[in-house]
Amino acid sequence: MHPNQFQFDKRWLNQVINEKNFISLGVITLIFLSLIGFGQPANVNLDPSWTAALGYAFTHHWQAGVDYIFTFAPLGYHQHFHSAYLPELFKSFLIFQIVISLSLSILFLYALRFIKSDLDKILYFVLLITVSLGWHLEPKYFLALHIIFIFSIHLLTRYDFTWINYFGLLLAFLALIIIGMGKFTFFVWTGIAVTGIIFMAWWQHSWKIALVILLSFIFLFSLVWLILGQSLANIPIFIINSIEITKGYSEAMSLGYLPTQLFYALAIFLCFLGLVVLNIATQSNKMAALVTGTVLLLSLFLAFKAGFVRQGLHVLIFFPTALTLVFLMNDYSNVSKIVYLIQRVLRYAVVVFSLYGVLISGGFGIPHHAENFLGLWNRRVITNINTLADLPKLTQHYQSSWNNLKSQYELPEMRKIIANSTVDIFSWDQMIIFLNNFNWHPRPVFQSYTVYTKKLMDINQQFFLNNPPEFIIFKLQTIDHQFPLLNDAESYKILLQNYKPVIEEKGYLLLQYIAKQQSTFSSPILLEQDIKEGEWLNVEQWTDQPFLLTLDIDKSLLGKIYTTFYRLPEVYLETKTSEEKILRHRLIPRMAETGFLYNPLILSQQDINQWYTGETLTSVNELRLIIQPAWIQRLFSPKLGVKLTAFERGQKLMTKTN
Repeated sequence: MHPNQFQFDKRWLNQVINEKNFISLGVITLIFLSLIGFGQPANVNLDPSWTAALGYAFTHHWQAGVDYIFTFAPLGYHQHFHSAYLPELFKSFLIFQIVISLSLSILFLYALRFIKSDLDKILYFVLLITVSLGWHLEPKYFLALHIIFIFSIHLLTRYDFTWINYFGLLLAFLALIIIGMGKFTFFVWTGIAVTGIIFMAWWQHSWKIALVILLSFIFLFSLVWLILGQSLANIPIFIINSIEITKGYSEAMSLGYLPTQLFYALAIFLCFLGLVVLNIATQSNKMAALVTGTVLLLSLFLAFKAGFVRQGLHVLIFFPTALTLVFLMNDYSNVSKIVYLIQRVLRYAVVVFSLYGVLISGGFGIPHHAENFLGLWNRRVITNINTLADLPKLTQHYQSSWNNLKSQYELPEMRKIIANSTVDIFSWDQMIIFLNNFNWHPRPVFQSYTVYTKKLMDINQQFFLNNPPEFIIFKLQTIDHQFPLLNDAESYKILLQNYKPVIEEKGYLLLQYIAKQQSTFSSPILLEQDIKEGEWLNVEQWTDQPFLLTLDIDKSLLGKIYTTFYRLPEVYLETKTSEEKILRHRLIPRMAETGFLYNPLILSQQDINQWYTGETLTSVNELRLIIQPAWIQRLFSPKLGVKLTAFERGQKLMTKTN
């Protein structure tokens, strides 16, 4: 070998093998081991069932927003690190998790470039691996999306626009698109980020460059959408129906209220606002600072809505997100000492408020002290190391659990009857379908508790009127102690009229489609009047017949503003029964707009059986609406509309199920 060649190879080797690169590799490895998820064994519970349903939709190339309507997009199954095991998808799920976790680890390391203080770098890294990556899907993706956005803005504002920068933007777009294909929240965030990037391209360079960047994004998005088996023609429908679910989420899924958590969240917002204002005031490129700050605040708002609508464990979306996002705010160099001091105080205030917000978030069964976070992180890393060391063992364990679950929930009698006919399931145990290999033909909004609005109810109703499944596997289920037949009320009306019971097996009732009834649900109105909150309404004179209850609970202007930025407070329906009992159920106002079967009371699986066999059920004597505490009533119109409508029972079926 020539001496010069040897010297060159030695220099190259010294550059590769140096302390800095080893530290970087160690950081990436620790983040990767803290981040990666391996799913969970199959289970018939709510979350495993909807993740499995997303996997089934992916396998069968169902169209997002058309064949299925949910809060997740085409890559939802693969993106969620707690997705339930499905034999046909587990290999691709593992590959996706390894690749995306490694990519995010490199991205989170790259973010250290934006942090100048060594202390802040250490804080960012420690808080990232021990807190932000520990519980929910959203914090890591919110952080990743914002890092990609900042990288894109830097390409546009700190350098001349060259081919290298253009390809860097394409890579950033591809990353944004892949993350955006997982959940609609990320899809929206991607749209916001790309809008900011295109605006900065126009502002910093020219409209021609902005147009090229826009067309490039559209091309990449369309390509990925097609690769995932989706039709370009369905993109508008996907967006419209996903927005419809989003519109109803703040009302239907609102839960819990701990004022202290809200106080710390507002304090965090104010600190971020102060940091954004300081950034705009001190940066030479004020437009870039304005756009970056605006997108950051919108990111924080999306994290707030995700965390505080369904308050409880979901606040562990918002606080960990704020905890790491704050480190992406610019460090200041050529500024006065007072500005520098204010910036540091605001940053560390966000860290303190966020950490305390995590610590006071009860309900997840761990002691609230820092050592516990380190302990959880330590166990997570060790578990992930052992899992990666023997992935075939993990697959074997999951497959064994699948086989055991399949034996436990095997429905041989139903299988004989159903054979290859189409079948849907009410309400959320979709895993039963996959364990028994039934021919699933679901209503578009396949989880009944997510049928938040009248439009979504109409979509499901039209499905049952025009293309009903031959069979329904039925189990009465509801969340948050909501009135059971309130969820997906229009579909329930059809089930109660156009299906008959066939057999009951392992707690599930099999219903079979019969000749369509003539009723179009436009039956006579029995009563229509306004009542006040807390006022009892006597309905005894109609309790000898089935009737629907329709409620008109309008929000005031203050209520509309309040729910836009926060969530709708809980509303309750109280019922005095013929047995002199008072029952209280959670009421979702939008779900009650079309009318739901209220009398007789169907509150359990046994009640459903008695409905179909014509047996006597408990009836309603009086009802009232409860909106407490008193100040919350200002969020609603003072008049609460009540309407009772007769409901035809349809064919009377006197044969009891087995």
